Amino acid sequence: MLLVPIPNITPINPVYFIGVDLGQRGSHTAFIILERFDEQPNFTDLLRGAPLRTRYLVRQAIRVPLGTPYSEVSTRLKSIIQKLTPRGTTVVVIDETGAGIPIVEM
Repeated sequence: MLLVPIPNITPINPVYFIGVDLGQRGSHTAFIILERFDEQPNFTDLLRGAPLRTRYLVRQAIRVPLGTPYSEVSTRLKSIIQKLTPRGTTVVVIDETGAGIPIVEM
C-alpha cells in the first residue's frame, strides 16, 4: 500500500477509515481506505478568518480475489492497519451483514 503525498498540501489531523466488506463464496471481499484531514486555507482566506477545511480522499480500493481464506484477509487487514496507525488515527468499519456478522461479534 502506497500513500502518495498530495502536492502543495500539508494534512492536519489525518484520520484513516478502512471500510471492510467480507465476501462469501461467490462474492469478493473488499477494502476501501479513506483519509479525512484538515487543510489550512489559502493566505487570503486565512487573513479573512476562514477556518480549517476538512477534506476527504479515497486512498485505495482493494478487491480481494475469490477464494481467499479469511485468515489471509485478516492478515492483510492487520498489515494495512499497522501501516496507517503511525500516520494518524485509524478506524475500521466492517459490514456486519452476511460473512461480517461473526467478525463483528468477536
